[in-house]
Amino acid sequence: MFSSNYIPYRPSDVGQLYQARTDEFIEVGKQSNFSPASDDKIKTLLLLIDMQIDFIHTDGSLCVPGAIADTRRLIEFIYVKTDQITRINATFDSHVPTMIFFPSWWINPNTQKAPPPFTTITSQDIISKVWTPIFDPGWSYFYVQELEKQNKNLIIWPYHTLQGTAGHLLSPALSEAIAYHSSARKTNPVYIQKGTTPQTENYGIFTPEVEYQTTPRISKTSISLLNDIFSFDRIVVAGQASSHCVLETLKQAATLFPPQIFSRITLLTDCTSPVQHPDIDFEKITTIELEKLQALGLKQNRSLILSL
Repeated sequence: MFSSNYIPYRPSDVGQLYQARTDEFIEVGKQSNFSPASDDKIKTLLLLIDMQIDFIHTDGSLCVPGAIADTRRLIEFIYVKTDQITRINATFDSHVPTMIFFPSWWINPNTQKAPPPFTTITSQDIISKVWTPIFDPGWSYFYVQELEKQNKNLIIWPYHTLQGTAGHLLSPALSEAIAYHSSARKTNPVYIQKGTTPQTENYGIFTPEVEYQTTPRISKTSISLLNDIFSFDRIVVAGQASSHCVLETLKQAATLFPPQIFSRITLLTDCTSPVQHPDIDFEKITTIELEKLQALGLKQNRSLILSL
């Protein structure tokens, strides 16, 4: 159990919605005696995937079971390893009300009802008019076909992480930990937006599920992000959910990173959990996929025993 006489963190804060005490944690960080991150001889990046209220809090619209405990362990990892974490990057799943994976995009022409969350839509469903796209019908059919070529399906999700809503924000206790680290190590975090194009999903941080005209597979932003991550000696990954955005980020990294750089990545296995679906065993799928990535060089470890 983490304990500190001067950091005002309380484990019970995790999962609570409140105004982050940013100023207090910055001031405490200033009082620490850590060297600036720029002095680090071995540079370590902590890459946080979508640690947002909607995924973490029990009243979040797409709450991941286990995410609160994951976040507590992650926050305590940050406080214990502050002097060894050079920088923190945090991604934000960022959506608008009408997206191809939201109920608002689709309708059953007979009942005039939208698909409920966790519905799977196939290309045959579109042909049979079980579900009809309200927007971009030609693209929507093409998109579902392209997913199927990748052995994937379009799943309709609850509305989540909408820009301008509380659910889009980082969990407040985590925001405080990032503010503390930034102040203590004299380095700013980097925040990365993804998922803003309505016509495609963007689980991984580097590429969309299907390339769209305004969202190329590899954009200038992706290249810049890749080059930045390449500059670190160690990359530690945590976040939500292990079955989707974390897993897809790692799979994309395995494709885009040279093997010697991919082998620098460690997944904190106790700081991530899979989505719970009524019909799909995402936990089993995730375990199988992570074993494949481990064979390519990915390291997996628990936060409390990871030595940086």
